[in-house]
Amino acid sequence: MNVRALQKIDILELRELHDKYYKDEFRFPEFDKHFLNAFVIEDDNKIITAGGVRVIPEIITLTDKEAHARKRKEAFEELLRMSIFTIDNCGFRQVHAFVDPSNNWAKLMMKYGFKPIEGTGLVLSI
Repeated sequence: MNVRALQKIDILELRELHDKYYKDEFRFPEFDKHFLNAFVIEDDNKIITAGGVRVIPEIITLTDKEAHARKRKEAFEELLRMSIFTIDNCGFRQVHAFVDPSNNWAKLMMKYGFKPIEGTGLVLSI
């Protein structure tokens, strides 16, 4: 097997793979945007797999839980406004937040448009 950088010429073949197997699961990746690296693994000049490492913005917050609930909500709204401003200026279209789904913050965030991610989130610590 051969590993090489993904090239523009690969996109047509990758779109065919996506349409055949993944179109109902997720949108075709924009390999030219926000990827640290994108690569192809091929055998006999046929793509077996392609992928890469994409950068995703994540909101991380620390909140004084003793502050009045109204103040915490106002602070969250401001944090969200600044986060959206930042990611939009950087050309991103999503921001992630990792929260306990039973937590009140998760419920509040969903009122502001946050949704559960597609698929199951997994992490590999290295």
